[in-house]
Amino acid sequence: MYKRHGCTKMRIILPTLVQVPLFILVSLALRAMSGWSGWFDVGMWASLEPLFHTEGFGAIQNLAQPDGSFILPVMIGLISISNIEVTRFSILNARLTKQLTAVRRSITVSSEQPSSTRIRKITRLSLITLSALMIPVAMQAPAVVCKLRGSNV
Repeated sequence: MYKRHGCTKMRIILPTLVQVPLFILVSLALRAMSGWSGWFDVGMWASLEPLFHTEGFGAIQNLAQPDGSFILPVMIGLISISNIEVTRFSILNARLTKQLTAVRRSITVSSEQPSSTRIRKITRLSLITLSALMIPVAMQAPAVVCKLRGSNV
């Protein structure tokens, strides 16, 4: 597939390698602008944004304070978990389609190794656990940071 479509592993990884540091920097800048600093904000300095206190979206009027209704933090965790599951189902669907095509062509398909299935299951459960652990952390964060994470998940 890589040769047929001209894809390389570096072309797949490169956008992520660019986006992740930018996402972290924007998140840290928004945290500093809302007045919420943490232990790893060393060297980050931004002036407080007064509009975070007066402007909002929906029922959340003060973006510099944590969301009191906990809608945003729970939404972030649930969207992240659903993203993991949708990705898993799309991969399973691609495998089933490949197996059906091979059966139609009467080609034998090698079965997957049990160790790779175990690694995938451990990775999936680890990601779901991290997504669930993200909810209490997001409950402490200003609403502007939660809104950023919710729009990028």
